[in-house]
Amino acid sequence: MDEPLSNLDAKLRGHMRVELIELHKKLQTTFVYVTHDQVEAMSMADRIVLLDKGVIQQEDSPSEIYNNPCNRFTAQFIGSPQMNILDIPDSEFSFGFRPEKITLSETQLPDKFLQKKARIITKEMLGSETLYQLGFDKISIMAKSLSEQFNGQTYFSLNREDILIFDKDGKRIYNHDIRFNSALEKIGRIANEIG
Repeated sequence: MDEPLSNLDAKLRGHMRVELIELHKKLQTTFVYVTHDQVEAMSMADRIVLLDKGVIQQEDSPSEIYNNPCNRFTAQFIGSPQMNILDIPDSEFSFGFRPEKITLSETQLPDKFLQKKARIITKEMLGSETLYQLGFDKISIMAKSLSEQFNGQTYFSLNREDILIFDKDGKRIYNHDIRFNSALEKIGRIANEIG
């Protein structure tokens, strides 16, 4: 199937996704489904093959592609809003984190790896959750929260395990790699300098 739902409105597209999932279960056969719509891919697939310019970036389950992207392209392609990616100054590394991994609070929280005060640039109420664009220094990031109470300024914080590290070529560096801890140390040092 080559983008079979692309010309449908949002409501009909949602209905047809359910119909196709049910058809797939009923027929118990393999479907190959081509789409640019990540919601379709994530909600319908057992396995996803993510391509960029004809090159496979990652082949895995939707859950693994979202939670354990193997490179920067995958990390930023899957997810809405996309993963926040920041360069680590004076290094060849960048680091990323999902907007929903950010904790927002009115005061500083203990035991967080990265914590900064930021101003709220925009706030989008999306029903059960709110998207915040946060700004600090000359950087902006996206945060997703179940609360819409924050206005003006807030603290945002991250746990160490929610941070992904990428090398200069965009490949993910895993925690068994010696460069991982080196990059985390740099993030910890610069955290006190940004903001």
